Amino acid sequence: MKFKNSSGIDDIGENTKELYVLEYWEQKLKVYNQDTHKFIRYWNDTENEFQYNFKEYSDILTSGNSITNNFSIIRYTETGVKTLLKLPANEALFPLTIDNKDNMYFCRIYYNDDKTEKKRVISKYSKKDNQLDDLAIGVGKLMDVSVIGKKLFFTSFDEKEQKYELYESSLKGKNEIEMIESNLEGSEIYNINGELYLKSAEGKLVSQVKEYPSGEITIAYKDWLLFLDVKENSSQNLRIYSIDSEKYIYKTENLNGYNLNGYRLTIFKDDSTKKIDLKSLNSI
Repeated sequence: MKFKNSSGIDDIGENTKELYVLEYWEQKLKVYNQDTHKFIRYWNDTENEFQYNFKEYSDILTSGNSITNNFSIIRYTETGVKTLLKLPANEALFPLTIDNKDNMYFCRIYYNDDKTEKKRVISKYSKKDNQLDDLAIGVGKLMDVSVIGKKLFFTSFDEKEQKYELYESSLKGKNEIEMIESNLEGSEIYNINGELYLKSAEGKLVSQVKEYPSGEITIAYKDWLLFLDVKENSSQNLRIYSIDSEKYIYKTENLNGYNLNGYRLTIFKDDSTKKIDLKSLNSI
């Protein structure tokens, strides 16, 4: 049974057979039963309610409604979910990126009273102060963000050209912006080992010096890239790529989801639960 304890955390309780798992494709936190190997319920079953993740693996998500907003920042473990910060009803909040100092950046959307979009900004979250602060950077139709050192890169949608543009801005001093590229086919950008990578139309992560593979959903975690791909029958396949050795080290098919804790990867399927030590994976 799930209950809310005195700390404001939604807990599964003592039933360790049930675990919270983020289903990336559906964008839902679900409860997985380790005896039946099935998802048995949603963390929040409100219609049009979704949980949104960073492109770097994190226990911090946002939860909100695609119709009514009511967004909040939440933290989840396999056994509990805690609400950290609630936003006003006329705002939406989507995770973008986490820098190497664990600063979190979001796309914060403000709406008018008639539900039309008023503006988009990059908002930085302080875990220590539990506070969101909007950056003074003009971003237009903001799509994605990556932070490398003291530089912030972001993509914006050019509605006239129906393409994307890539910009650079300093996080120190004046927040002047500079366009780097225009007429891009994609908007996803990644920081891999201090280099900026853009996801190409061919589905690769490309920088000025090299390229990496990618997936329909790409999650960066420590020294690895985790790719989720969804097949025609809605089954999900996972590929894990080592950034250091530049090769695949693990593949599995037909999974429901996965959790990460340190170097422990837990794979959830319809017939089994499997725990893997990422450091022990070499090649396939």
